Amino acid sequence: MNKKIALITLLQNSLMIPDKAKLKIIAKLRKLPDSQIDALGKLLAQERKYMITHKDTIIKQTKLLLDTLALATK
Repeated sequence: MNKKIALITLLQNSLMIPDKAKLKIIAKLRKLPDSQIDALGKLLAQERKYMITHKDTIIKQTKLLLDTLALATK
């Protein structure tokens, strides 16, 4: 897979980068040097790996937080 296509896929699935920033990155993608594409790709791949590795804990903590917020608003 082309690095730029892979980067777009990782960007689309990223939770840490806001949508507006994603659009700006995609718009500038053609002009980015390979070194920046590689660095951003590695960062986003690490984010994805972290999310997969810690998925159960993230879901559990999110549910706990939502339950706590629901109780606080009653």
